[in-house]
Amino acid sequence: MVTESVTFDIIRNKACIVCGAAFRVPRAGKLYCSHKCKQFNYYHRVEISRILEAKKGISDDCYELCLKEFTDYSLLVKNLNEYKSLLRRMNSRFLDYTVIHESRFQQLDCMLPNYVKNLDLIPLSIEKWSFIKLLYLNMKKEEFLKLIDSLGNGFFNKLLFEANEKSKNSIANLYRDHILKIVSGKVHFR
Repeated sequence: MVTESVTFDIIRNKACIVCGAAFRVPRAGKLYCSHKCKQFNYYHRVEISRILEAKKGISDDCYELCLKEFTDYSLLVKNLNEYKSLLRRMNSRFLDYTVIHESRFQQLDCMLPNYVKNLDLIPLSIEKWSFIKLLYLNMKKEEFLKLIDSLGNGFFNKLLFEANEKSKNSIANLYRDHILKIVSGKVHFR
């Protein structure tokens, strides 16, 4: 009889597999705390599986990342947002679109690669950017930008660092470990 209770205790899920929220009553068949988490897991299943696969490649080695790559990403996001804003302004009946706007739009249109114009990139902190960069060290720039686009804002909001309690979410744990590596100097920027 003791074996059964231990077995059932192992089989029971005690927390949501997406956000790590604890269940009031652990059950073997319960995986998600809400429909929102269930949907999030479904729509991001490919990205989550990629990250969990990449997790196997993370080690305690020291890493040096190029700060210029991060500043290039930040500038790209700023220019992309400005481009989209000017595009909305150009197509709006209510906002004025002057010659200055037109010249800046043309400048951004020439500057931004075509594949970037269709992406919805979000501004990232250097910690979040370096976390994804270290998961996919050898990824080309275009693929990296498409990955960040596919992850979206919802994914990056799940990475919030909570210093007091350790989350059950394995991705959040990886991110926490990454922050600690930055603090300890194992990840630094040149």
